[in-house]
Amino acid sequence: MGCIFSGRVEPVVVPKSCKDIVDDGESFKQCVKEYTANEKKRKKELAEESRHRNNYVKMGNFEKKSNSRGENGKASTDSSTVTPSSTRLHSNGESFTMNQEKMTSIDKDAVTYEKKKTGNREMQQKKQTCNTGIAKELHNSNIVKEVNRPNTNNVEKLTKFENKACTKGINDERFRENKIKSMEENSIRKTTLQSQKKKPDDEQRRETGVIVYQNTTDKKQWDFSDIDRHALQVPDHTEMTVETLANHLSKPVQTTLETVRAIYVWITNNIRYNKDALEKGSKGPSDPQVVLKLRTCMCTGYAKLFEALCSYVHVEVKCLHGFTKNSKCSAEKTFTLDTKGDHSWNAVKINEKWFLIDCTWGVQGIDVEESQTDFYFLTDPYHLINTHFPYMTDNPKTSSEWQLLPTPVSINEFSKNIKLTPQAMKWKIYPKSHKHGIIGMTEPLDLILLDTDETLSIIKAVFLNTNNGNREEGGSVFVHKENTSEINIKVRPKSYGKYVLKLYGQTDKNTDTVIMMMEYIIKSLCISDLKPFPQENGLWGIKLEAYDCGLCKGNSVPVLQSVKKETEIRLQTTKRTPAIVKLHSAQNNLNGDEGYAFAESKNDVLIIKVRFPFTDYYKLTLYLKPVVNVSDKFHAMAIFMLDCTEPAVPCIPFPKTFLDTNEFNCTIIEPVYRQIPAGTKIRFRMKSNILQMANISGKRMEKVGDEWIVDITSPNPGEAVNIMGNGCQDGNWCSLFGYETVESSKGIMKNLLGRFMIPCENMKHSIEQCIEQTGDLNNLNNNDSLERSGLTTNTPNVNDPRTKYAKQWGLIPKSHTSFKIRIDDEVEIIAIESMDRLVYAVDFFHESSEFIKLNEYIFLRKEHPDEVRITIRPPSAGTYTVQLFGHIDKESKTYKLLLDYTIVSTMKGGLVVNPYPSHNGVWGILPEAFILGLHNDNAYTISSFHTCNRNLEICFRTEQKVYSLSKLEPANNTLLNGQDYSIFESTEDCLKVKIKFPFQDYYKLTLLFKKFTKETDDGRYFEMANFLIDSREPSKPCMPFPMTFESTQTLSCSLIEPTSRFLPAQSTITFRLKSSIGKTFQLGGEKMERMDDEYIAIVTTPCPGDEFRISGKTEDEDKYWAVYQYEILSKSGKRIDGTDISNIIQESKEWDLVCNYQQKEVPITEIAKQLGIQPLSHKGEVIIVHELVDIKISNMKNCIVSCKATMNRLSNRTDDGLEYIFIRKEKTEEITVTISPPPPGLYHLNIYGHDNSKAKDLPLLLQYTIKSDCIGDIKPFPKTDGLWGFVSDANNYGFQNNGAELVPVMYKVKGEATLCFPTYKIHKRSVKLTSEDNMPDEAKCTLVNSDNHSFNVTLRLPFMGYYKLTIFSETDSKHHKTGTFLIDCTAPANPCLPFPKTFEATQDYNCVLIGPLDGILPANSSVTCRFRSSIVVSATANGQVMTKEGSEWILTTTTPNTGEAFDIAGNLLDRTDYLVLFRYDIR
Repeated sequence: MGCIFSGRVEPVVVPKSCKDIVDDGESFKQCVKEYTANEKKRKKELAEESRHRNNYVKMGNFEKKSNSRGENGKASTDSSTVTPSSTRLHSNGESFTMNQEKMTSIDKDAVTYEKKKTGNREMQQKKQTCNTGIAKELHNSNIVKEVNRPNTNNVEKLTKFENKACTKGINDERFRENKIKSMEENSIRKTTLQSQKKKPDDEQRRETGVIVYQNTTDKKQWDFSDIDRHALQVPDHTEMTVETLANHLSKPVQTTLETVRAIYVWITNNIRYNKDALEKGSKGPSDPQVVLKLRTCMCTGYAKLFEALCSYVHVEVKCLHGFTKNSKCSAEKTFTLDTKGDHSWNAVKINEKWFLIDCTWGVQGIDVEESQTDFYFLTDPYHLINTHFPYMTDNPKTSSEWQLLPTPVSINEFSKNIKLTPQAMKWKIYPKSHKHGIIGMTEPLDLILLDTDETLSIIKAVFLNTNNGNREEGGSVFVHKENTSEINIKVRPKSYGKYVLKLYGQTDKNTDTVIMMMEYIIKSLCISDLKPFPQENGLWGIKLEAYDCGLCKGNSVPVLQSVKKETEIRLQTTKRTPAIVKLHSAQNNLNGDEGYAFAESKNDVLIIKVRFPFTDYYKLTLYLKPVVNVSDKFHAMAIFMLDCTEPAVPCIPFPKTFLDTNEFNCTIIEPVYRQIPAGTKIRFRMKSNILQMANISGKRMEKVGDEWIVDITSPNPGEAVNIMGNGCQDGNWCSLFGYETVESSKGIMKNLLGRFMIPCENMKHSIEQCIEQTGDLNNLNNNDSLERSGLTTNTPNVNDPRTKYAKQWGLIPKSHTSFKIRIDDEVEIIAIESMDRLVYAVDFFHESSEFIKLNEYIFLRKEHPDEVRITIRPPSAGTYTVQLFGHIDKESKTYKLLLDYTIVSTMKGGLVVNPYPSHNGVWGILPEAFILGLHNDNAYTISSFHTCNRNLEICFRTEQKVYSLSKLEPANNTLLNGQDYSIFESTEDCLKVKIKFPFQDYYKLTLLFKKFTKETDDGRYFEMANFLIDSREPSKPCMPFPMTFESTQTLSCSLIEPTSRFLPAQSTITFRLKSSIGKTFQLGGEKMERMDDEYIAIVTTPCPGDEFRISGKTEDEDKYWAVYQYEILSKSGKRIDGTDISNIIQESKEWDLVCNYQQKEVPITEIAKQLGIQPLSHKGEVIIVHELVDIKISNMKNCIVSCKATMNRLSNRTDDGLEYIFIRKEKTEEITVTISPPPPGLYHLNIYGHDNSKAKDLPLLLQYTIKSDCIGDIKPFPKTDGLWGFVSDANNYGFQNNGAELVPVMYKVKGEATLCFPTYKIHKRSVKLTSEDNMPDEAKCTLVNSDNHSFNVTLRLPFMGYYKLTIFSETDSKHHKTGTFLIDCTAPANPCLPFPKTFEATQDYNCVLIGPLDGILPANSSVTCRFRSSIVVSATANGQVMTKEGSEWILTTTTPNTGEAFDIAGNLLDRTDYLVLFRYDIR
């Protein structure tokens, strides 16, 4: 038989045709008879094999049983015997052993049976022919229909058609071969299905409803060490092409599995992930040959290379594409079939079964550890679907089949499911209660995780508040195990908002390192104040190490207990276990040492006593001494949560204990309070079977059995009382228990005095008095009836407020079961609804006037699917009736009476009740709103009642864009155009409404949604929600929002500023809005600048009454659509229609600022404030530039030594705009930034600076917004990155730049000028003159000379414009930039001839040229050469000796011919050679 794993079966060859035996009837009958007997025996053997297969599933047991049966001679054929060395793996990862292989040979043995029995070759051929004929007849009759049935059924059907097949004389050897192969394959399939029967995990899946993922490839049984070693030692020359690499990897392997493994190991260890391409957004190479050459690629390259290598060695493989949840994927990311696929991986076929492989994630290790790479080799489909969703756009219908799951997961389910880390799936940690990554909660949340293998020993929960900068929020999470396989997590956020819950775990007890398992995003909406838990990120309960310290494993103490006043916890122990306990409270700052917890250790039990001083959650920590730890340190071994609902009053701590208290096995009997009254006779009693002596306050205690007793009079208040003891006569005395004395007449001690005093006759009266006083304190006045507060219970049915319709529809009163309610102020009626289908209305009226409705004093709402609430606030004392109506058909207009209450109000005089806005229906969102686009999550997460100050913002989650309008109606004021005080922002997944409130009042906010149908868009809006809003502080001033349009929501616009509809005329205002859909916006005909998804414009408003709109369009549109419209008023507040709103605008500070052209102050960073930087000339944030503008900045501390500025256009932030900036220091305490008008638009001017000249990254100091309106020619500055002028260390190079007034930085020049820079010593210097225009020869436009007092630069400028003059100083043969100066040439030199060329000796010899100054001289002409130098001792001009007159050297000579050199040279006393000082060109 061939190799089953490779999917091939060698057919049995029939050596001879069966034609000769067809006519032999007797032979045929004998064949059938013997064949039938043989098959009966085969059935018996098949049943035996099935029994052994069920008993020995594991490879080792199965092989052992198979080999033992083979040794006993019970195996049917020799071909079915398999040795361990030849064991093959089945497609499910289990060993393909003897019995499984034997089943594939049963039909073959049925054919060859008679050959072994009779040895008659002719009879053997007849029987084979007979069987072949039977099989073919079965095939022709379509009897064999199910391939998965056992072979015994096929054999029974063969028997029924024996005669018919043989009489027809069928002789088809080819069909026989195919039939045998088919039956063998059927047997293999059946074996595979039986080996994949559901395990107990599947039973657990059915019971709990949780998907328990099974790994169909048990990798623990595989040993790939040899294959991996081979794959990691591939020679370089075989890695050049796909063909040579594939051949080498497949050489030593025996199975397809080993081939695939070798390819996977080589790729994941030799191909590097291309992170550079990922950052740049490119796809990288994907061609297999290119990937081999570059050794780097992205996911498609990995998948294509794996596919190419497998295909070359004839392994069937598929390249899959789709979506993934990578390490950076948030749970808020939504996947749809329109989402662009971002990943590629593979499916490979091994032994007729498909498996999944991801080489890319195998390389990366998925953010955990290197050993994780094997997780993505033949990954369980149930695991991979957690992060990989196959979706091929070229064949979307069959994409789901490549999930390799019996029931494919939908894209919506994949998008919502929580992402598990590979380690969580390896540990088999799965969510049980909440399988989605985002949880919206309106009540305390209880999460349950399933620990399938019960291996998790450490759990850590980190709860981050995204509303507070992702800071960890303690006291909000409680993690514990109710049983070994379930992890319970209680989440109690302290406020509403968005939170992130990160869960970590570890199975190794010997390490404290935890690994990420999963992450939830929790959105807490409208959560009332909850008690926080004590701070603890880990797992509550008893640790496993505690059982090694003496605790019994049978302890079943609940982790969370509800207690009152005092409690006692008993833990069974295997020995006397010394312990320390500490009690921490969540809110009342107990640090654990106050003595409210007390532990007593006995031989078989550990008793923990606790007293509770407050109503709070408490953390009780039990410390035990580890067995392996030889030190005296105790370690936390158990943590319990105690919920105290009633504190002990009074609550006195237990006596103070010490380490020796446990060592001497001491137990206190009395007194059990740390505080004892001073000057009182008190009896002390304790137990200890180890102590030899004990005393208290110097008085020896008497031993009676195991008890130690003494009576003493307590000392003065404030003195300590300690019980001391030792274990031997000569031992050291140790403290055992400590007490504090207080005055007996103060505080709680007065009521507890009797508990400390020794009972005697003369003290009985005092004790009785004390008990009487304590009783008075605890006595409750129960005369007030519960009926007064509306909480009557056990009311007879005759008082039932329900009607027959309420009973029929399952409406049950919860809070008030009697129809009559007595109240003093207000009351809330709660009823339970069994089905969320009823539509409600309510009426409220006084009994004296049924027809006058008072619905403005009731508030009907549903905050839960099965709960309806009615809040009633009667306007005055009297008897009222409230009736709740409803109907079950949403289209019906007929309401049935459900509940009927009588309210008796005894309201006292003087109490004024403000009415609600009138509304007789249910407040909140109507069910029809969810059909029009609201998400179902909004149903009960958004409250129908809101309390606010000034402004309010409500955000709804949507499934599509929702077009909305609103109405705002106050209850007790008149508000015209209420819709103007709310504004909408609508996107595809969110609808946000912002509201302003002009009065302190109750408001009714009504939302109207537009209905769209496929056939028509009638433009009508329908009421879909009503909210009650309590505005406790009005907005001042309260100006309406700008007018909006339908296109505002179409373009998803969000207005940033200004949000007031009224704007003053002829005022410069900044306008800002956001839009993710609109591509172009304009305001007053001026295009708005775009920065990301924000649009900005700074515009001067028109005259009063002119139309002023912001309009926008998309990229594909030509027409602009209005999105916001403002109303322009005169600065006094008069509107165009004559109405006056000056009383509103007078309250607005912003109105005054805008009217007076005052902007918001420029933002100053904290670093700028520390350095003393303040704006002097321009303190507003916005600067409008028409011409050159000087911005002066105060540098009071004179600490800024490095400074620069950039100017970026809002729509193009890549350009630094240095050509429009001229920044300098002309005074030590002042920095000036000159702005040259850039092209029209909006810019950000950023000014940076530092007090350290060597700082590389300069911090931001100020940021201005520049608006340029310049239309004419722009004259840019030369570019310089930093301050113009001398550098901070110019003094080191001989320059003088000190004092309040510094050397000028900018010089205006007409044609030719000499600049003098003061110096205090001679230094070797040079200059460079540059311009944005093309200069003919920059070196000959400058002439420099210097002495001890100045460095002089003579300029001769060829054209108008700005020049940059840079001075360099030479030190150690290096040129250092010493200063940069701006030259503004207002008129060019005419003519503009170059200066003579100078050399290093010119400055070394301190030479100053007097004439001629033109560097070009005419040939054969007379010229007088003159220069000044106090160092030169001899000079020549054109080779002739010059004459010295004073400090000047003079010579009149004739210039040489054209092209010849004309030099002025000189030398010093110690030199014999002449050095050239000046050189002229002769033309």
